[in-house]
Amino acid sequence: MAKEDKKTQEAEKATHKLVQAIDQDPYNVDNYYQLGTILTEMQSFPQAEELFKRAINIFNDQPAKVDLLTYGLGNVFYSAGLYDEAIQAFQKVTDHKLKAEAYLMIGQANYAQQKYQQAMVFALTASDEMPQNKEPKRLLADCFLALGKFDQAEDFYQQVLEMDDTDLRALFQLGVIKFTQESPEAADEYFNKVKQLDQDYYDRMQERLSDVQRAIKSKDQDDE
Repeated sequence: MAKEDKKTQEAEKATHKLVQAIDQDPYNVDNYYQLGTILTEMQSFPQAEELFKRAINIFNDQPAKVDLLTYGLGNVFYSAGLYDEAIQAFQKVTDHKLKAEAYLMIGQANYAQQKYQQAMVFALTASDEMPQNKEPKRLLADCFLALGKFDQAEDFYQQVLEMDDTDLRALFQLGVIKFTQESPEAADEYFNKVKQLDQDYYDRMQERLSDVQRAIKSKDQDDE
């Protein structure tokens, strides 16, 4: 059985189990959240959206549960590429524990729309609220890199690696920075580690490196 087929079967099995759990106990918010998350991962976005909205109405007099479901709804919109709708949902989250995560997702949604300055504001706030979470720091690095601020980007990617030295994106992006700012040889340390950790990821990201190489070659030709 193919890996993806097995994953789909497992998701469908979990979905069926959660539907039964909701039928048996319609006031357990965790079951709704888990089901909506699985539907989102399966890219069943209309069903996930409908489920979260229905659940929000069920728990409309319980703010903490509404916040959890609203955060889940925001993730549906984000995964579907509806970034403005995602931002609107995340902005409604008021629960202290979830608010930092919501700030991070607002930052991610802005980054996806190439609004890098706005993304940085929310990433910084999320980083202050979650200093032990690498995700806001990686988003800050991505924003600095997109803005061409290589030194700042490198600094934040290095901070990510201090927290997780196997973070594939940080490793690859540091390789890209070294490639563009120093030499292909300087980049090999990072690219080789990515290949050792996850060859499939490296192969997928290779196109990005090819784009960088073409851009550098084109710039060199223009300078001539």
